[in-house]
Amino acid sequence: MVLFFIVPPTQIGFFVSPIGIAITLFVLFKKINSTDLKSYLIIAIAWTAIAVILDYVLLVKLFQPPDGYYKLDIYFYYASNLILPPVAGWIKTSHKTKT
Repeated sequence: MVLFFIVPPTQIGFFVSPIGIAITLFVLFKKINSTDLKSYLIIAIAWTAIAVILDYVLLVKLFQPPDGYYKLDIYFYYASNLILPPVAGWIKTSHKTKT
């Protein structure tokens, strides 16, 4: 909420993204204990599907933003949801095979 007074509304997503990425990486590396890359691919698909569906239902349909919702920051958010889990899984599985 504070960001609305500090940052232009069109740029808020880019200011929040580093925090979201840090939290996502924390969860992927500290809270998920799978060593199977397939699990991380499933997580990526599930997280992205949840994000797309809930954004559409809870933000696009409910609030109907006049200037639209889907901009570069939202696509970056979806891409990070899709890319970060497999990358984290690959790092974790390759680290396990080296040790």
